[in-house]
Amino acid sequence: MRKLISLLAGLTLFLSAQAQMNPIKHMDITVESIHKDTLTFIDNDTIPLLLTHHKANMLVDLVDVDNISSVEVILGSTDGTSNLLSKSFNFSTEGIFTDGTSYSRQGNLLNIGLGLFPVTQAYFASVKLHLEDGSYSSPLYFSIQY
Repeated sequence: MRKLISLLAGLTLFLSAQAQMNPIKHMDITVESIHKDTLTFIDNDTIPLLLTHHKANMLVDLVDVDNISSVEVILGSTDGTSNLLSKSFNFSTEGIFTDGTSYSRQGNLLNIGLGLFPVTQAYFASVKLHLEDGSYSSPLYFSIQY
């Protein structure tokens, strides 16, 4: 009887730890340089100038996809800021949006297009899930410095 109680207590602790585990397994950011030809006016002369922007994409690998309401993404040029992007994506609505972002899901993998940004020396990103019960997952953080 003691072994059964001990086994049940161990199973309960294991299931409780599993339930509290972050549903986000992994997050990664890719940044691609995009060149845009623009015209800059200096002293009434037109000078062609090649400006570089970055296009950022986030891949999020989830442990499971149950009970998720939305995905909240933040992107900033310094740690703790959201000056480049702060957006919530409805978990079940895929698409390309008018603000230059996109969202798609294939199984447990989310592909989030973060848009086009001016070049900075660093990018700091975070992602967290808004769950259907009103709670949030722990955020995952990522940074790229050039």
